[in-house]
Amino acid sequence: MRYFKFPMLLLSLWLITLLSLTKTESAPTYSAHFCSNSTFFIANSTYQTNLNLVLSSLTSDSSNNNNNNNHNGFYNASAGDNPADDVVSGLFRCRGDVNTIVCQDCVATASKEMLRRCPLDKVAIIWYEECLLRYSNKSIFATINEVPQIFLSSTQNITGAENDRFNDVLAKAMNSLATRASNSDSGRKFAIEEDEFTSLKSLYSLGQCTPDLTVSDCSRCFQSAIGALPTCCNGKQGGRVLLPRCNIRYELYPFYNITSASPVIPPLTPAGGHRYKRSTACLMSIKQREDETLRAYITRFNKETLSIDEVDDKILVVAFTNGLQKGKFLFSLYKNNPKTMTDVLYRATKYMNAEDALLAREEKPKKRER
Repeated sequence: MRYFKFPMLLLSLWLITLLSLTKTESAPTYSAHFCSNSTFFIANSTYQTNLNLVLSSLTSDSSNNNNNNNHNGFYNASAGDNPADDVVSGLFRCRGDVNTIVCQDCVATASKEMLRRCPLDKVAIIWYEECLLRYSNKSIFATINEVPQIFLSSTQNITGAENDRFNDVLAKAMNSLATRASNSDSGRKFAIEEDEFTSLKSLYSLGQCTPDLTVSDCSRCFQSAIGALPTCCNGKQGGRVLLPRCNIRYELYPFYNITSASPVIPPLTPAGGHRYKRSTACLMSIKQREDETLRAYITRFNKETLSIDEVDDKILVVAFTNGLQKGKFLFSLYKNNPKTMTDVLYRATKYMNAEDALLAREEKPKKRER
């Protein structure tokens, strides 16, 4: 098979360009929104003034790493003196694996988009893949809300023969997520999971509550979301349930930033008590073996990143790309220039699935020969 070859100078220029980018995050991905369509405010009223103040405060605090209320990607604000007429409460919650830049961009976009989609509405919620933003004319801090419920599902189905196995793996993953996220020590109330579905496929899942909920309220929210899966997403390869206070998602491809979401393994501590930290430079030595599938390479690469204290996403993209075998996937990365590892993993999905299908096809004749 013939592959495209790139001069070393072109490759070097591409790597330098990638490393020099300071703000390269892609635009937030819209998921859904909810407008109450029952309680409205008058244009240019005191309520609208307070709403603008709240949204401005939320947008500002989404970029403030030093704000104690935002160290977990969560912040709430309110404005107004008259609870009956003009008080506005609002909050945002960013996904547990996104960085400050992504969080800020998502909250800023959500603030503008919500006003466009729900004009003059006193109660509204908008969900993006990277964040949630909501506001109301009532207090919404530390309160459990199980409605509305928004369902999103994949157009691809699980084959009938695999359905029972898939449901078992999914049920265990969801219960594990609910327990770990509700009791999270990090304060984010966020958890991810990767489980083996078949020898060639993994199930990736995610769950998150707003950090202001108690353990019991977070668990209750998760159970409500999980309970909706058979109705919305039965037999589907991917699904999401979005609530005002929590959300769950599962897919047969990595849709979150594995290296940011996974807990960092502390460096080994020798007898003398000194800690040896691994440098990101060691990632440049990781190479995809000739007989190694793309899925296996990604798994091995991700495990190595967990032994590093601080990992820059741009460095990860460069190191990962540098270790790839020449082929169509490498060419696609050169062509599309992904900015984050999330982008890389998303693009890798179809190539991994194609490899899996070829491997499965090669295995069938061997079984018949026996």
